[in-house]
Amino acid sequence: MDQYQIPTQENVSSPATPVNPSSCSHHHEFQKYRELLDNASALIVQVRDALAKSEQAEPTHASPLPPEVNAGMPEQSSDRIVEGVFNGYAMLGDDTKQYPVPPNYASKSKLVDGDRLKLIIRGNGQFVYKQIGPVERERRVGVLEPDAADGGFAVVSAGRSYHVLGASITYYHGQPGDEVVLLVPRGGMSPWAAVENIIKPSIASISSSPTTPPIAANTPLDPIDPLNNDISSLLPSF
Repeated sequence: MDQYQIPTQENVSSPATPVNPSSCSHHHEFQKYRELLDNASALIVQVRDALAKSEQAEPTHASPLPPEVNAGMPEQSSDRIVEGVFNGYAMLGDDTKQYPVPPNYASKSKLVDGDRLKLIIRGNGQFVYKQIGPVERERRVGVLEPDAADGGFAVVSAGRSYHVLGASITYYHGQPGDEVVLLVPRGGMSPWAAVENIIKPSIASISSSPTTPPIAANTPLDPIDPLNNDISSLLPSF
């Protein structure tokens, strides 16, 4: 008689589990993304450590604020105060000295020859300007041309040539031939003018349509109130 043998774990084979190729592919991609994430995390930690060491090694220097921002700071006992008159590119102080005015500040503030300024010289040597007495202004319209005298630009209006700050022309992307709206002292004979705006040829052609007559050169337009020290509402933001 054959002896019956009880099946055991050793001699009983489990049925083969089918392998899903899609599952293997997803698992491989998951591992790859996890490795990428781990590498990125490690890199971020290294960058943070490097920045921390750099900040400890180098002293922090406060960036100087532009004059129009510093103008709001209260005056201090160590400040030196000088008043003077803007001449188109600098301030002629009451102490007979000439003080440089940042072109960007003069352009943004639309300073005109004859404007009264106050200069605050901080204890650290920083210059802070305030406009305290603007002169009466009028507008002129002219054409932008190269200035052979200094290599910059000039605006010719009604047969007169006005010097203008290069910072203003750069801001408005002015090119020779563009139409320029100027601010000049009313009734004065200053060789300098402030740039209020620049009209490109395409815009000029639209403004010359029958419904909108062109602006004649040397025609005063809307005089600015000289008693109002705050002309920021007339200025485009830089």
